[in-house]
Amino acid sequence: MAIGIDIGADSIEICVAQQGADPSTWPTHAVRVTRPGWDDLLLALVRGAAPDCVPPVRNSVALESTGWNYSAPIVQCVSERGGAAVLLVNHAQTQHLREIAVSGQKTDHHDAQALAYCALEYERTGVCPRGCRLNPQLDPCADLTANLRFTLAARARAVTARTRCVNVLRSYAHGIWPSLDVHLGTYLRALSLPEPAATPRQLAELLAALEAAPPPVGHPFRTGITRKNLRTLVADVQNAPEPQPAAVAAIVAQAAELALIEPRLSSIDAQLALLVDDPAIRDVTALWRGVPAANTQAIATLHAACRCHAPEFSPSQFRAAVGCHPLRHESGDKRRTRSPKSGYRPATVALHLWAMMLLNSRITPPNVVRAYFHTLKEAHKQNCLSSTRGKLARVLSGIARTHTPYRGPDES
Repeated sequence: MAIGIDIGADSIEICVAQQGADPSTWPTHAVRVTRPGWDDLLLALVRGAAPDCVPPVRNSVALESTGWNYSAPIVQCVSERGGAAVLLVNHAQTQHLREIAVSGQKTDHHDAQALAYCALEYERTGVCPRGCRLNPQLDPCADLTANLRFTLAARARAVTARTRCVNVLRSYAHGIWPSLDVHLGTYLRALSLPEPAATPRQLAELLAALEAAPPPVGHPFRTGITRKNLRTLVADVQNAPEPQPAAVAAIVAQAAELALIEPRLSSIDAQLALLVDDPAIRDVTALWRGVPAANTQAIATLHAACRCHAPEFSPSQFRAAVGCHPLRHESGDKRRTRSPKSGYRPATVALHLWAMMLLNSRITPPNVVRAYFHTLKEAHKQNCLSSTRGKLARVLSGIARTHTPYRGPDES
């Protein structure tokens, strides 16, 4: 029996395919997943116990690849408890099937019928249709992918919190004296002491104590350069008035909050380093590390975008996964645009930053991405930067698919 499920935030539309009938007449059932017992009703439909259903020999369930948090309960229910084969269908494929087999009007009802039609085609041919993935819950890398994505999301939240905290701290420091904002790194060292030095007077007293006796090992001002920076800061704030106690308390509280964020961020980075060295993706990670300006966060993001199956992705699939399909296509005299593929947003950001570093001649050696960018500029092409991101995506995809190390522009 072939079944199509259109997933919404709080309800699902279920369609049961019927052999020999027009797909637009296939019955559908609406189930609210926010109500108790929705899973039992879904299983009854999948197993053929509901009206309009025929007891199945084999069940196939097709649903759109929406956000996994919305799809996961449905997939687990029909697969683990219902024993059905699950197909995740691309949105474009659903639209195509709906328009040719059901209706040109987009509704949840019609989408469910189109998905049931897709499941029926799979049962007829035994081949997973184009734009579909079979049994995602059987993917051995599913847990690793979820771990990568959750860890990357936690890192993004920590970076956002750190940025907010630093910006607030800068504004408070500037309110006392602008030089404290200019020398924020040295000021943060002074605030990290067991007895924080937050005011100009406390900074001067700290410098005098350090000059009188060398600080012990592990002290924030142990090295000579840090003490030199402290002297510069004290000289710049010597004319500053004493701040109000409330301002000092606010600065100390922000510094303490920032001190809690930094270890958490370091712990997340260490966890990412362990994840990208997992045996399932270790070889691709090692190859990608050979690309100039590679870093653990970018590599982890690309693995998460490809669900840890980068070697199995075609170049087009890889570019779609990382969100860098070209918006404009130029070939000879032809100019055309195409719909953008959003992909995994963190991967799009990581790829952009990676490409920007490769274009910077001060931090990276000559590389094929920079040479490609200059070729486009010399040809007066448009959207050179987006095309350069696509070039980097093709390089990374080729490395993963062919298991070939990166080679620079001068290497044979």
